[in-house]
Amino acid sequence: MPIKVYTATITSGTSSCNSPTMPVGNYICSVVVPTMSTAVQMMLFASADEGSNYYQVYSVVPNTSTVAINSFCIAAGIGTSGGIVQVPPGHRNIQLRGTAVVDGGVIFKIISMDNN
Repeated sequence: MPIKVYTATITSGTSSCNSPTMPVGNYICSVVVPTMSTAVQMMLFASADEGSNYYQVYSVVPNTSTVAINSFCIAAGIGTSGGIVQVPPGHRNIQLRGTAVVDGGVIFKIISMDNN
């Protein structure tokens, strides 16, 4: 499976960015979070319709006495040193939304797998 890398940018003074639309057969598997000057938690949203409507992505919490879900978030602490975050697979369009605006702009690398 070939790996492709795309970029998504949050410009200075804003708090969200969209990934490019992945070609049919590709899906996003990871996000490379760069070192950020602003500690911002990022929430993951995905689109099923070519990036028109975005919905928050939730993760099921297994092995709990009751069914539980958590919104999928990238912790603010990851932005202090950078890191790679695996995202739930199968999405061709994602949006990252921060809890605050960023200073100086941030460029994320979006890693996708080619299933063709």
